[in-house]
Amino acid sequence: MRSYLKPRDVILKSPERSVIEGGGRLAIVVPVITPQLTPEEALSFSLLRRFGGDWPKVILHPAGLELSFDTTGFQTVALDPANFDGISAYNAMMMSPWFYDLFGAYEHILIHQTDCLLLSDEIEPWLNKPWSYYGAPYFRRNGKLKSVGNGGFSLRRTADHILALTGERAELARMSVPMFRQYLKGVYNKYLFAHLARGGGAREFLGAFDRAEDEFFIYYAPLFSDGFKLPSAKDVVGFAAESRPRDVVALNGGRLPLGVHAWAKHDRAFWVEQLGKLGIESP
Repeated sequence: MRSYLKPRDVILKSPERSVIEGGGRLAIVVPVITPQLTPEEALSFSLLRRFGGDWPKVILHPAGLELSFDTTGFQTVALDPANFDGISAYNAMMMSPWFYDLFGAYEHILIHQTDCLLLSDEIEPWLNKPWSYYGAPYFRRNGKLKSVGNGGFSLRRTADHILALTGERAELARMSVPMFRQYLKGVYNKYLFAHLARGGGAREFLGAFDRAEDEFFIYYAPLFSDGFKLPSAKDVVGFAAESRPRDVVALNGGRLPLGVHAWAKHDRAFWVEQLGKLGIESP
């Protein structure tokens, strides 16, 4: 089981003001922590330029890091290095209201980590759907769909995330079926449920939360905001893939999803084949 420091044990440093330019329906956000790109990451940027169209694109990086690759077409935004100091800091930043406040002028943000590939320019139809968060589906061990999932390539409605992260009271009546199943299996810390049963707010809850940031949004965020709406796992097979990409494509009627996270880690051979069909040479 993965282990993360609790958010209260991570010291983040938010900007004193918003440093993100512009506004509109969508900003594509790429966190970068190294000055140079690997061949796989270079492919990620190449496809982002090819399929990302005119959508505003923002590279977030630690202050003091000099990027040595071509950033043409991207706004580069430096944040305090403390916000990038390992996976715990990243998780804490992604669960901080100030992070989404940075993008308050945008209706959505598409988190696009450097191990992602954007495979189509059909982004706008997803912006027209009613949900708050979209991510590659998670699967159960038996191969069946489990829930909307991974945050590495994820579309997030900005205002909905702020409301969930600042919610003052949890409502267990809004518990989802996937979350209840996990609870019955004893996966989640009983202390967290004791806190939820008391009806406390999101800030106190996150002080005890020790899991990945996407797990907060796919299981807990709806408890703190009745406006935080999640699609089913079936609804997002056309959006993204991570684990079991062949199954995702099959469930999507043989069509590739909009994007993929960790393509080189999960069945790389499959993705090399699919990229070849698109006329894209893979490293």
